[in-house]
Amino acid sequence: MIALRRFLKRLWVPIILRVWPLARLCYRCSGLQLDGRPTDELWYFAFGANMNDSVFLGRRRMNSLEWRVERVPGYRLCFNLHGRRRG
Repeated sequence: MIALRRFLKRLWVPIILRVWPLARLCYRCSGLQLDGRPTDELWYFAFGANMNDSVFLGRRRMNSLEWRVERVPGYRLCFNLHGRRRG
């Protein structure tokens, strides 16, 4: 049963997150709030491989309007979500 749940999650989550109304519903069911619209501008803070242009444009499918090197006072790096295993 657990293996089936993982399979379904791996299959459907990428599809759900690409369809805006389904993504909002998925977040709401998880007790989270998803504000804004897909066309809204946002600041994306990155480190390591996520700063690579090919990762940013290829995997994230995000176009940058501006690049800056910054520090965010009062914040720290925290890993609180499960990653996806690759091959």
